[in-house]
Amino acid sequence: MAPPSSEAAKIKWYRRYPRRGDPWLAKEVKLLGKIPDSVLARRLKRTISEVVAERERRRIALITAPRDWTAREIRLLGRFNDREVARRLRRKHSNVGYVRRGLGIPSLIPHKNKYWTRREEKLLGTMPDREVARRLKRSVGSVATRRMLLGIPPTQIHARYWSKKEIELLGKFTDSEVARRLNRTRESVMHQRQALRIRSFKRFPKFRLWPASERALLGKIPDKEVAARTRRTLKAVEFQRHKLRIPPYNPQSIRWTAEHMQLLGKVPDREIVRRTGHTLQSVSATRLKLGIKMPNPKIRRWSKKEDKMLGTALDVEVAAALGRSRGQVGDRRRKLGIPGFRQRKLRPVDWKPSENRLLGKIPDKEIARQFDRSLTAVVRRRTALGIPNPFRQRRLWTAKDETLLGTLADEHAVRRLGRTLKAIQEHRKIIKMRGAHSRPRTDA
Repeated sequence: MAPPSSEAAKIKWYRRYPRRGDPWLAKEVKLLGKIPDSVLARRLKRTISEVVAERERRRIALITAPRDWTAREIRLLGRFNDREVARRLRRKHSNVGYVRRGLGIPSLIPHKNKYWTRREEKLLGTMPDREVARRLKRSVGSVATRRMLLGIPPTQIHARYWSKKEIELLGKFTDSEVARRLNRTRESVMHQRQALRIRSFKRFPKFRLWPASERALLGKIPDKEVAARTRRTLKAVEFQRHKLRIPPYNPQSIRWTAEHMQLLGKVPDREIVRRTGHTLQSVSATRLKLGIKMPNPKIRRWSKKEDKMLGTALDVEVAAALGRSRGQVGDRRRKLGIPGFRQRKLRPVDWKPSENRLLGKIPDKEIARQFDRSLTAVVRRRTALGIPNPFRQRRLWTAKDETLLGTLADEHAVRRLGRTLKAIQEHRKIIKMRGAHSRPRTDA
């Protein structure tokens, strides 16, 4: 409910609903749904719409007294599901279903009911409910409900006790093997063993030593073939090969000869790769395994002439002229503390008197251009000295402009007033805030 437009009626309206918009107290929330909305609104000095909105937000329904079904309510039965009809009419779900079935109205989604025959009822209690459900193609819950409805007790399942000979087998074999021998289920054997706190049977693998003939096969033929010949698992073969530090079989690998070994440490690894055909990884791994250090390449010293070229051009250009990499040139330049090429040199913070005298006399952009300073630095310097900016043109809003602003859209106001769209939107917000503060207030 919105307040009236006139001032006198508005003051009267605020006096009538002083609690409108205030937070809801716990004692007020407890009354929702127990008292009619109109009575509660008058008692709490709130509007009816506010009470209804709060009750619906908390999903609290009004308590309705028992009443007869009208023709309009009966026509809804079967057109929607019972839960939806109960929600719309504020009735119980069970009451809606009871009335619909009593009037012979089918549900929105009819369910096929499978009625019990006399022949099916005779099976109840003669065997377990699960077996009856499997034979009659019904659910176990349906069979159990029908049996209890007819007062038929369930089938007594005679437990099979454990003998001493059967208990002696627990833990000596696996649960599956004991269940097979005793004609029991695996779960029954496991539960009995756990109840007696008997540890489960574990098969420890038979450990076989590796003779010299079998170890000689590792790395010379594939691991799968070694496993097939020695009758071992593939993981056992891989583990033994890793333990002995034997590389896997590679038919394309090149054997290391005495001539290849003599080259290690005397020439660079890449040169050995080119001469012998080994991979770079194989050469470095073999050299490290034998404890041979890599030959030191000739270190190219930096001359004074080369140092003078640093910073005179881009690092890429200097590297191309000197025959070095870009990374080497950059590292050397930073080590000597030489700034990069075209790196802007920071101007001193101090301002000259001749520069200070120009602040406020010419535009800030012109000063920034003449003295190679940023516009932000010029504005901060002028503001710090307390010099106003006479070149900034600011138009004040008149009463005529505000009146025109309230009658035109923002796009038309931009064209009529000659202002930017952002300025018009910001001033419209200021007008709204000014009107909100001028609204009459009354104390509760």
